Amino acid sequence: MQLDLTLWLITDDVNSTMNINEYDKVNDDKNNNIKEYLHYYLNLAHSPNFAVLINGPWGIGKTYLIKNYINQVFGEAKKRCVYISLSGLTSRSDIDREILAELYPILKGRASKFSALFLSVLAVLMRWSVKIRYDHFRKENKNSVYVFDDLERCGFSVVDALGYINKHVEHSGCKVIIISNESDIDCDSKYKIYKEKVIGQTLTFSPTFNDAFAFFITELRCQDLISDLKSNIRLVNDLYLQSNIHNLRSLKGAFLTLDRIYNIIPKEYKKNAEAMTAIIAISIVVSLEVRHGEIDASTLESRNELSYGLKEGKSSDIWMKYTVFDTSNSIIKGSVLADIFVRGIIDSDSIINSLDHSSYFYINKKEPSWITIWNGFERTNEEFNLALNDMNNKFDNRLYTSVGEYLHVFNIKLWLSKVNIDKKNISEVMTECMKCIDELCAEKNDCINRKIDYSLDSIVGLFGYGFREPRSDEFNIIFDYFKKSINNSFSDRYSSFATNVINKLPDDIAGFQRSLLNPDVTNGDYGSEGILISVSYDFIIEKMLSCPSEQWVQLFNVFQRRYVNNNAIREIEAEWLKGLIQALYIRSKTLLTLDAARIENIIKWYMEPYTQ
Repeated sequence: MQLDLTLWLITDDVNSTMNINEYDKVNDDKNNNIKEYLHYYLNLAHSPNFAVLINGPWGIGKTYLIKNYINQVFGEAKKRCVYISLSGLTSRSDIDREILAELYPILKGRASKFSALFLSVLAVLMRWSVKIRYDHFRKENKNSVYVFDDLERCGFSVVDALGYINKHVEHSGCKVIIISNESDIDCDSKYKIYKEKVIGQTLTFSPTFNDAFAFFITELRCQDLISDLKSNIRLVNDLYLQSNIHNLRSLKGAFLTLDRIYNIIPKEYKKNAEAMTAIIAISIVVSLEVRHGEIDASTLESRNELSYGLKEGKSSDIWMKYTVFDTSNSIIKGSVLADIFVRGIIDSDSIINSLDHSSYFYINKKEPSWITIWNGFERTNEEFNLALNDMNNKFDNRLYTSVGEYLHVFNIKLWLSKVNIDKKNISEVMTECMKCIDELCAEKNDCINRKIDYSLDSIVGLFGYGFREPRSDEFNIIFDYFKKSINNSFSDRYSSFATNVINKLPDDIAGFQRSLLNPDVTNGDYGSEGILISVSYDFIIEKMLSCPSEQWVQLFNVFQRRYVNNNAIREIEAEWLKGLIQALYIRSKTLLTLDAARIENIIKWYMEPYTQ
C-alpha cells in the first residue's frame, strides 16, 4: 500500500499580493540594471517560464545585493522568497528537503528529525510506502520567488541541478533567480544547452563600493569597528580609489584583519576617534598593497625611516599616491605592521606598545628618554629637551642596561649631530661612543652578557624601533667596533663562565647539563658558546668523577647532547674534546676495574664520535 502524504500546514495565503511596487531606486550604481530587470521580471503577471542568472565572482556581494533587494520589494511578504544555497547539496532530494524546510520552518531542526522518525516507524508498522509529494508544494507555492545560490558549488552535476530548477520554471511556473560564478563552471556544450533551456536572461554583477561595503561589514564581529567604518566610509572609499587596485575582495581582507586588531584594542583606547581613524586608514592602505605584492615585510619595517623624508623610488611612490591620509602616520610601527599583514601575527602587546608610543596616546612618564628623542618630531620642545638631558646623563654615567639601548643611543647621537641639535661634530661623537664602548668592556658591564652574532644589515629593529640613521657610514664603523670589542671581552670571560658551570658538580648535575645545553646566555647558560676550550682537563675530570659512578653515563652524556645537533660548537671544541679523551683514558687507569670499564664505554659512545 502506498500512502501519498501531503503535509497541510497553516500558512499565510500564498497568493497574497507582493509589495513589489515599493521598489526603491536608492544608491544609483552600476547594478541598477539588475534591480530594474528583476523589478520587471518579478512584476510579470504571467509565468515567464525562464530563470534569471546573476553572474559574478565569488565574495563580492551578489547574494547580499539580491537578498537586500528582495527584502525591500517584498516588504512584509518577504517570506515568499525561498532562498536555497546549493553549496554541498548532493542530490535533488537534498534540494527538496531544503525548500520544504524554508517554506515550513517547523520542519527544521529537531522537529524535522522527529517527524521523519515518526513517519518511518509508522510506515514499517503499517507496511506503507511513504512518499512526500514535493511537486504539490511547488505548485502550491508557485507565487513564491526561488533563489538558488552557489550553483558552481553544487555537490552534484550542475547540469542535473539546472534540470531540477527547470521543474520550478517550466512545470510549476515559478519565478527563479540563480546566483553563480560561471568562471568556476565547466561551460561545455551540455551545460550551454541546459542553460539556454532554463535561463532566459543573464545579468553580470559589477561590484560597487557601497554594495560591497554594506556586505563586508555584515561579516565582522566587532561592533565598534562596524560603527567606526561607517563613520569613515568616505575615507575608506577614497583610499580604495587612490590605491588603483580594482578588487573589492582585497578590501574585504583588510576589514577582516581590522576585525582581529579591534578585538584586542582596549575599550578606553577606542574612545580616541582620531586614533581609530588612523588605525583604519593605515591598515587599509597596507593590506591592499601587501595583497597585491606592491610592498613586503622589509618595506614596512623600514617605513619608520622613510616617514621622515621619503626617498625616491617604488616605495615612495606607493606611499605618496594616497593624498587623503598621511601614510607616514606611525600609530602602528612598521615592524608590527609587517607582523600583522605579512606574517599574520596579531600580538596584543606589540600593538598596544605601538599605540602607547604614538602621538595619540603618548604619556611622557611611560616612555624612555631615547624613544622620546627618536619620536622627536611628534613631541613638544619641552618634552624633547627634558628627554635629551636624561639620555645624555644616562649615557655619560653608563646607566643603560642592554647592548640594544646603547646602539640606539649611539645612532641617535650621530643623528643629533647631523641636524645640529648636538653641537659636537661627527668625529667628536664617534670618539665619545668608542670611549663608552671601551669602558663598558673594561668594566665587564652587565650589558655585555653575550656575543653579538648578527650583522647590522640583519637588524630590523630593537625594542620595536629601527635605527634613526640606519645607513650611516659612521654608525657602521661604530657598530663594527662595538661588535669586535664585545666579542673579545666576552671570550675573555669564557674561563670564569666555564668555572661557574663546572663548579655546579657534584651537587647539581641537572644544572651542569642545562648550562652546557641551553643557549640562553642571559640565564647563565652557554649551549651556544664554546666556553669549554678554556677549561683544564684535570679540573673538569676531577669534578665529573666526583659524582656517584652509577650516574656517570647520564653525566657524560652531556657531550653527545651538546654536539650532536650543534656543528658550530662541535667544530670549536673538537680539538679540546680530543685532549679531554686522552686525559680521561689516563685517569681511568687509576680507577677500579668496573669504573674504568664505565669510562671506556662512555668515551666510545658519548665522546669519540664528536671529535671528527
